[in-house]
Amino acid sequence: MAKVGFCAVSGSGMSALAQISKYMGNDVYGSDRSFDQGKDLHNKLALENVGIKIFPQDGSMLDSDFDVLYASTAVEDTIPDIKKARELNIPVKRRSDLLAEIFASYPHNIAVGGTSGKSTVTAMIGYILDCAGKNPLVINGALLKNYEKRPGIPNVVLNNGRCCVIEADESDGSFLNLFPWMTVITNIEEDHLDHYKNLEEIRRAFVTFVQKA
Repeated sequence: MAKVGFCAVSGSGMSALAQISKYMGNDVYGSDRSFDQGKDLHNKLALENVGIKIFPQDGSMLDSDFDVLYASTAVEDTIPDIKKARELNIPVKRRSDLLAEIFASYPHNIAVGGTSGKSTVTAMIGYILDCAGKNPLVINGALLKNYEKRPGIPNVVLNNGRCCVIEADESDGSFLNLFPWMTVITNIEEDHLDHYKNLEEIRRAFVTFVQKA
């Protein structure tokens, strides 16, 4: 069992991974500035209900026993949690690192990408596989209405089969760290121009992504 921290744990990507880490038997902790501001308290309660320990984002969560701190790209390297982790020599990794690690552990892994529509298609594929008895792990960027009555935040379906279906986010290029068994592309449009120069560069990134399958 590892002792793992998640910084910005209320975010859709981080909350899903924190829940998976807890499901895998780890001792999981989290912090989020929105909780400190009295926001997203439904997410805080949902995470606590599945056994994730929530702390203020002031560095108090961390001690020398932690194995790793996962930090969202939405937070700065100067926040107290990251500074404390580095003082204690705790490895600081990104959401995309853990997502790629989990994804690679499944022999039948399906990545759904595209400028729009990928959350819906991920949900559809995951639900079909679940109904078919394939017991998939599903990681989505949006809430899954068919699973709202389960404990936790319903952006993940925690199953123990051989399939994994994820929404692959192209916004920062980290989807290129994934090596899918199968890819699904919904569409390609001009978006995320803070990361890409133009539509042609976006297209090239998707071509590279598809060729990894």
